[in-house]
Amino acid sequence: MPATSEMTRSRDNVADGQPSMSIPKAKSQTRRKQPAYALIKSALAKHIRAGDVPPGTVLSESAIATLFGSSRSPVRQAFEQLADIGLVRRFDGRGVIAGKRQVEPRRVPITPEMFGLTDGPVEAVRSDAWDTLYYKLEREVIYRSLFGRFRVSELALARHFRVGRTVARNLLLRAQAIGILEKGAKAHWYVVPLDED
Repeated sequence: MPATSEMTRSRDNVADGQPSMSIPKAKSQTRRKQPAYALIKSALAKHIRAGDVPPGTVLSESAIATLFGSSRSPVRQAFEQLADIGLVRRFDGRGVIAGKRQVEPRRVPITPEMFGLTDGPVEAVRSDAWDTLYYKLEREVIYRSLFGRFRVSELALARHFRVGRTVARNLLLRAQAIGILEKGAKAHWYVVPLDED
């Protein structure tokens, strides 16, 4: 993470009289887990290259998101990266077309078997990615709580982690549930400061 982030906006905090919170880069000795879009991209690329997904198959964001148990945002990112390397291509319809060759779009049922997902949606993709993000947020919020009350911007958090606002809101709600964040006036999120209590 960058030394300064858009986690909060100081401009907004001047009116609230609250200091802003910036998240420094956390040093971790553990192996970094892949974000959801990278896991989805990897699985799609593997099965497109192997021919499990027939050339010309139309892949929609919603169908792939359902298969992988994720939101559409990481699927959209995966599609963009796959298009950059030529494994899928955009067309006039919705979604992308699998394969490198110029073939007519074919709307066939997208099945879990095409992607080796015979055990149902890969909830681990979503929960693993969300857990990683949540623990990063939790660590920094607890660290900042030692220094007082800080405002956290949902939009800036979403941009910082490159996720949708729904995911950012879920992260904040999870932190609120354990008592390290609270909603203040005007529905702003604040770090609960640690004190003697």
